[in-house]
Amino acid sequence: MLFLNELMDTLSRNIETVFLMTGFRRIYISSTIVKEAARFGGSLEGLVPPSVEERLRKAFK
Repeated sequence: MLFLNELMDTLSRNIETVFLMTGFRRIYISSTIVKEAARFGGSLEGLVPPSVEERLRKAFK
């Protein structure tokens, strides 16, 4: 986000930038991070549906 702010400053110092963050349920999460969490026994609660969590746990046993 810092990059976007710097870009706007380059275009014009008169542009105000407001960042609105999404709620956690709408945030993008990388499948690589989810798989790493499953591989090392981390919590996947709230990150993936229960059926996906179950399959990941079986895959990384």
